[in-house]
Amino acid sequence: IGLRQEARRITVSRLEVAIRGLPLPFDGLKVAFLTDFHSGPTTPADFIEQVIRQANAEKPDLVLLGGDYITDELGYLSEVSGALRQLHAPLGVYGVLGNHDYWQDANEVHRMLEEAGIIDVTNAGRWLPRGDARIRISGVGDLWEDSQDLNRALDGAQENDTVILLSHNPDYTIHLSDSRVKLVLSGHTHGGQMCLPRIGPVITHSRYG
Repeated sequence: IGLRQEARRITVSRLEVAIRGLPLPFDGLKVAFLTDFHSGPTTPADFIEQVIRQANAEKPDLVLLGGDYITDELGYLSEVSGALRQLHAPLGVYGVLGNHDYWQDANEVHRMLEEAGIIDVTNAGRWLPRGDARIRISGVGDLWEDSQDLNRALDGAQENDTVILLSHNPDYTIHLSDSRVKLVLSGHTHGGQMCLPRIGPVITHSRYG
């Protein structure tokens, strides 16, 4: 019961990230990052909608999604799609896929993102203009189940540009050395899955602990 209660507890983590060279018009940009919804029997639509209402209440400029929208049943795509349609941000909502999405049907999940009004940046990217400046929101495919085409994701980015990269699996950063990428946002590890007092995480989905 305790674990179930913990899983239903919503907390908002607010972090201030300093990015060297960030264009001045983007100073103070508020980004909401949501990941690993795992829509299914243990994560019902009403809970996901509650999370999204909380995210909207933060009034972010931009919403980024880290993948794993479903767990192991493709039928739950419609539920998570309905919830994701409620996300609002003036600079848009962007997302990539996670390993569970590929395990079910990546094409269907790509289609769901499009139908929900989410810009799919899997091995792609989009420029966000603000005033006379711009930053790029990019993404790569899942490290376990897809390729990572960083060249396509960063297409047109120069050395002094700022790129925010979505990678479902954080282990991808071990191989990443491109200085144009100033920030990587990842999910996949679920905060250690289950963390027990004085013991730590029982399961990790990272090669690096």
